[in-house]
Amino acid sequence: MSPEAVAAERVYRGLKRVILEGQFAPGTMLVVTTIAREFGTSIAPVRDSMQRLVGERLLDLHIGGGFQMPRLTAGGLAHLYSWHQDLIKLALKFRRSGTSSSDYQPAFPSISDDDTHALAEATAELFLHIASYSGNPEHVEAVRSVGQRLHATRIREARLSNRLRELERIWELAGSGPLRDAQEAIRRYHRRRLRQVSRLIPSED
Repeated sequence: MSPEAVAAERVYRGLKRVILEGQFAPGTMLVVTTIAREFGTSIAPVRDSMQRLVGERLLDLHIGGGFQMPRLTAGGLAHLYSWHQDLIKLALKFRRSGTSSSDYQPAFPSISDDDTHALAEATAELFLHIASYSGNPEHVEAVRSVGQRLHATRIREARLSNRLRELERIWELAGSGPLRDAQEAIRRYHRRRLRQVSRLIPSED
């Protein structure tokens, strides 16, 4: 791998991490020269990295040129939650019957209810695991993609109470509980957030 390709990968991973963590407000313009200076590299690897992030819908191309964070509206967030729910409900239909959770599902991670970043990571892992029930890697990648676009919002979900128990319950039911109960838990999870979309939208700087 060429030095420029190595630099582009480093910038891509670092920039993606801060985007997922919600460190840039929606609508923020990302200045290529500033990013290059922060990462100690030239402009070319930064542009390459940003183009990759545009392809993942984590950045937008600005109409006047350059790159900016996608603007997030209540309606747009509701669409993301609804699409995520559809993907998870579909994957859940492929869950094997007659199998205990210990046969194919690891224990839920031991985390605190007030560790917002750990909860966001655990949420992503939970739904990726459910997506794997379909046996279709395209299904998993679709869940991963929408999950990444929801990641910063999941960090802001700290204002919702009892999130840890909610995730643990889904984990248990999705693994070995009655399918109808698992589907209902998934529906309640998303309905709760759909009712709060206006509160989960960050302000633009």
